[in-house]
Amino acid sequence: MSKLQEIRAQLEARLESLLADVPPRQRPLLFIGLGLLVPLLVWLLLLAPLSSSRDTLQREIATREQELAWMREAAQEVRRYAITADDGGRAAGSPLAAIDSSAREYGLGRAMQRVEPGDGGEVRVWLEDAVFDDLLRWLDRLSGRHGIEVVEVVVEPARGGQAARVNARLTLIRDVEAS
Repeated sequence: MSKLQEIRAQLEARLESLLADVPPRQRPLLFIGLGLLVPLLVWLLLLAPLSSSRDTLQREIATREQELAWMREAAQEVRRYAITADDGGRAAGSPLAAIDSSAREYGLGRAMQRVEPGDGGEVRVWLEDAVFDDLLRWLDRLSGRHGIEVVEVVVEPARGGQAARVNARLTLIRDVEAS
């Protein structure tokens, strides 16, 4: 006798011992009841929770897709505002940061020797050996984009006699009404 036949014989013997107390006329009714109970238990214990989880996940996905669509619209709006700010809107932030970053942008980073905050929101800037045209463009940019105006300026020719090079001392202040 093979191993499989032994296991089958053991299962049949166990089933006969369980059914020994059940009258032979009620055995078909018992098997029909078990046939209905097993699929019901499979549904209640496995399939119903899986179906419920799937429905919950589908609702969550729909919610996330709506949020993503809103975020994409918001991102486009932010880009539009950023482009508008670059085209002439005033950028917010620290005047010192605006002065430093814009000076580097206009090639005045090396010429800037000292930047010092003063009283009442003023900022004093010392430039040496700066190209005069770059200085003027930089000051225009500070005024137009950052709302930083020149309060006082002292400009003198740079040492060394190079044309269009100057030393400058500036006092700048952010125009409260413009920013």
